[in-house]
Amino acid sequence: MNIKEKKETVKQLKKDFSEAESVIFVDYSGLTTPELEKIRREISARKGVFVVIKNTLIQRALDNVCVFEGPTALVFAFDDPITCIRVLAATEKAKQGTWIKGGIFEGG
Repeated sequence: MNIKEKKETVKQLKKDFSEAESVIFVDYSGLTTPELEKIRREISARKGVFVVIKNTLIQRALDNVCVFEGPTALVFAFDDPITCIRVLAATEKAKQGTWIKGGIFEGG
């Protein structure tokens, strides 16, 4: 990814962070490609987005507020945040315990 693509990715991430009802940070290590694709489809069906992003780009989009180690994917829920969390909770990885790293939820 070149510098221009990185800047565009950070810009899109900032937009998604501001528009999403919730954002969940997950560790996707140990999941197979078919498992990841299944999660993507299920999240998408619930008006969400599952995307794998480099930690440094996440940090830039969040103005260095949070730091993650290891592989990180983001789940943006643009409608009901609970339905996307249910998808994540239903995965085999969730049963092992180290799946969700953190999250940001819209609140009043």
